[in-house]
Amino acid sequence: MTPANDNRKDDPGAGGFRRGNVVFVGASVAVVVLALIAGLVVSESPWAARERKLDQLLVVRLTTIETAIASYHRINGKLPVKLTDLLDSPQTIPYGATKETLAEISYTAVPEPGLDYSLCAVFLRSNTEIQAVYQAWQHDAGRKCFALKVPAKSSELGETYFVRPHRL
Repeated sequence: MTPANDNRKDDPGAGGFRRGNVVFVGASVAVVVLALIAGLVVSESPWAARERKLDQLLVVRLTTIETAIASYHRINGKLPVKLTDLLDSPQTIPYGATKETLAEISYTAVPEPGLDYSLCAVFLRSNTEIQAVYQAWQHDAGRKCFALKVPAKSSELGETYFVRPHRL
């Protein structure tokens, strides 16, 4: 076979590439590279994700403290003087609360009219773009205080579920 009669480049079975195959492979590689670059640009950094997660945990703590204050008021007929008072009664301990976790949150009871209070915390990031999840706990980065009110009657607390022990 002479080089003039060598048609292997046009014959896909002979190990050569057609020009269309080269273009397809090049376009595929370009799409994959662009997708990787877009993913890196769009996704948040690991430390930003960690800060967002810590702020979400702080909002969960605020929610459990709000519920515990309502329980404390229902049981004792008054607001606690300080957050650590919630730890004195098993019925009012916020879930997962310790003196250290309660120290992250500042609490102020407003004496007039006696049912209002505020909870303040320092947040690392803003969550104002997340509308649906923590709508009542919207905050910017930095210190944020939330003015709260103890429900006047238990029907304002929302749904309460009681679990009855049973044997299997």
